[in-house]
Amino acid sequence: MVRNISQKFIIGLVFFLAIGSIYAFFDPYGATWDEYVYTHEARHLASDGDHGFVETLRPLGLPVVLSSVGATDIESARLINSLIGLAMLLAFFKALRTINVRANKAAAITVITTLIPTMFEAMTGVWAMPLAFLAACVSIVTYNHDYWPWIILSGAAAAFAFQTRAIYGAWLLTGITLPFIEIPITRKYNEIANRLAAFSFGAAGVLILFAGLHYRLFSDLAVQQGFPRIMSIIYPMYQQLIDHASSYLWVNDHGVMFYLRHIYSITPLLILAPLASESLLNRLDREHWYVIGSLTIITAFLFITPHKETRYLRVILPWVAAGAYVVAYRLVETALAPTKTIAVVATVIIFGGTMMPTVYEHVALEIPWHEEEAAKQSQLNTNMPFYENDRVLLGTPVVESDASLRIGYYDDVFFLSRLQQNDYNGVIYDPDAFPCQQNDSACLSRRDTIQSLLNTQYYEYVSVANTTIYTDPDGTAAAGQPSQDPSLR
Repeated sequence: MVRNISQKFIIGLVFFLAIGSIYAFFDPYGATWDEYVYTHEARHLASDGDHGFVETLRPLGLPVVLSSVGATDIESARLINSLIGLAMLLAFFKALRTINVRANKAAAITVITTLIPTMFEAMTGVWAMPLAFLAACVSIVTYNHDYWPWIILSGAAAAFAFQTRAIYGAWLLTGITLPFIEIPITRKYNEIANRLAAFSFGAAGVLILFAGLHYRLFSDLAVQQGFPRIMSIIYPMYQQLIDHASSYLWVNDHGVMFYLRHIYSITPLLILAPLASESLLNRLDREHWYVIGSLTIITAFLFITPHKETRYLRVILPWVAAGAYVVAYRLVETALAPTKTIAVVATVIIFGGTMMPTVYEHVALEIPWHEEEAAKQSQLNTNMPFYENDRVLLGTPVVESDASLRIGYYDDVFFLSRLQQNDYNGVIYDPDAFPCQQNDSACLSRRDTIQSLLNTQYYEYVSVANTTIYTDPDGTAAAGQPSQDPSLR
């Protein structure tokens, strides 16, 4: 048994390393916004603030992992992300067994098929999803143990999931609140209280570590924004909550029905998911309470927040798909297949076939855009004029440089306020990063002001597509130590 598990693990490890290596070193389509941000953050942590930058809208869980193993460039970070994807699948299968979903080996095969879009998105910038999901699975697997060290691990994993992707805070919230629901039902006061204490202890340990990291990185920023310095320990979480509670110009308020309209676009067979509730509700024990409670909280959060994106459905998709598979398999087995093997093959073909439109949408339709991005990134980074000690204001993070980088993207008001300081050796500006609605005169006016300041205070060094590199007035970067990599000069 151990040998079989080891063989399967080695085969899976080799497969994911091969896929990750091909993607990391032979990807012709360039890196994405998220990939640049996470590697900049990992480089900042690894260099103790000398290089890169950190931002508040993405939790620091993934950069902490990348920096701890030295994955501070896009290629090595992609390899690490592939290994995290393998661990995610292994943890998910273990979690399926823990909650007693009657899917067996066939369900595991179909879940892999279902996770294709998830893994593709992870390989095109949404890196934190596999790590956050892995941590959530670890929390599920260990939550129901009677041995208190495992319950502590469950709390720590849930807290780490939250610090890796904010929407995974549902797992942490569920682990803390669910015992109070269980007490009046089961009346196992001591057992539930002990589990709550162990879970909370593990969660508190991780949250305290990240609170210390937040204080070190964001205390000055919190003060600049008018908050007490102590608030810096939760300042990133506050910003992430505001992010989800607001609607960007390019992510409009789609309304409550947005996810209901889009979830079946992943695969039409998800319409079977509601019928699979019996598989999860046949025994309301601790495992079921935790899973159902977490899914309820996270689904409610997705539905009520204005900031809606279809990729957030990946949070609940594997569980929903696993349930849908249970029903699909039973229907195929009953109606069509004389043997279980044929039923498995038929179900995987049918279920997997319905995934192909989604895979095509994410792969084929995005290739032209990625080709354009790759060409732009190559030209920008080849012509990067800045030295190691230069101060550069970023209107987009999609650059490679060892200069001292200052964040200015996301918000045009923030970018304008920083630009008016006029103490930079260069500016990298992309107006597409600051979209304006046609009737928003204030936004359009700020865009004109930004362009006017750039034209009067800086020299246009090179322009590629809509992105322009500006240097100080004499057309050269300020004197400093040259970058060690000539391609970054």
